Amino acid sequence: MQCVSNGKAAVQKIQEDRPDLLLCDVIMPEMNGYDVASFVKHNPTFSAIPVILLTGPSSLSMKTRLDSPGRLFITEAFRFKMLVDK
Repeated sequence: MQCVSNGKAAVQKIQEDRPDLLLCDVIMPEMNGYDVASFVKHNPTFSAIPVILLTGPSSLSMKTRLDSPGRLFITEAFRFKMLVDK
């Protein structure tokens, strides 16, 4: 498992490592989760990678945007402890 701290770093890591699955917060610095998911899904090299977008439970407008065929919506009912290699 690899963790990064922002969307721009996620896109770079996706290109370097081609992950089997992407868990991505909607709200991130530099590039949001929607933009990262769009990069993955519009790039033929990466479009088969499943993307799960996470957002806080009070984000009803985000749920509406995410709640469509082929997308999985999960509210964060838990806390992540992010481990980043230094």
